[in-house]
Amino acid sequence: MATYCAGVLISELRKKRGITQEKLAVGICDRRTISYIENGSISPSKYLFEQLMQRLGVDSKRFSSYISSKEELYFDELRNKISQLFREKKTDEILDLLQTMEKRKSFSKNKYILQYILKTRAWIIAGGMDWNNASDSKLISLLDQAIHLTLENFDIEHIASDLYTIIEIDLVRMYGLWKLYTGKKEEALRIFTQLDAIIQTGYIYKVDISGPHANLLVSLAKSYRWLGNYEAALSTSERGLTICVETHTFHSLPWLLYQKASALYWLGNKEEALTAFDEGIIIARNYREEKVMEFMKKRKLDALNGRF
Repeated sequence: MATYCAGVLISELRKKRGITQEKLAVGICDRRTISYIENGSISPSKYLFEQLMQRLGVDSKRFSSYISSKEELYFDELRNKISQLFREKKTDEILDLLQTMEKRKSFSKNKYILQYILKTRAWIIAGGMDWNNASDSKLISLLDQAIHLTLENFDIEHIASDLYTIIEIDLVRMYGLWKLYTGKKEEALRIFTQLDAIIQTGYIYKVDISGPHANLLVSLAKSYRWLGNYEAALSTSERGLTICVETHTFHSLPWLLYQKASALYWLGNKEEALTAFDEGIIIARNYREEKVMEFMKKRKLDALNGRF
């Protein structure tokens, strides 16, 4: 029954959006797999189902629990644990978990899990939110390996697809951050603006994409700011803040407020900038983001002393 329902759902959503089986399948499976799923011959794995749902603009989590295997549920458990360890800045424990995942036979044969592992390793090598190791040669190698698992012909210089999955969007954003932190600001801006335009087509369920979109807008606002376009940095950060409030996505709030405060400062609106700093400090404290809170306190003090 679950196999039949999954196939019918995918078929109806695909036809409603006017997407061919070939286009829906690009990078994540072949056309015949879509055909077999739609006619009920096979059941999709949880990961394949979620990525198809993302491309079809539906809340993937609403249905995927019905077709989850024990292995898939275990991966979700590990992924949630890694997210918590990132918040706690426990990098060594994350690396231990990634190594455990790589040794698990069923995981090592699943390209969606491998893509997640490679992306996570790349984020750690980059230095997390600071990206202070952006020039590390291992970084771009990991990003290339990860993106080409599902998009064999991907070229960062020619972003064309309008049906990226959420993890692919985050990988492309990481390419942009690599460009930004290695001095290629204009190239980074191009990547971020193209990704933003793709997301704004609305093809991915809004709540699913809200977190990655907010993260992207932090990166985009930073690019504008580093290029001296403070008006664009301000409007971009405010757009990100609106998304966070509307979708109750709070992780990016302090960073968006920092981008807003910085833009306001350089536009000469210092009182408003200080207010934005205070809001960011309070939110970071409430969510126990100690490093972010201390960073914003320092930057607020710099603004007060004219050393910003």
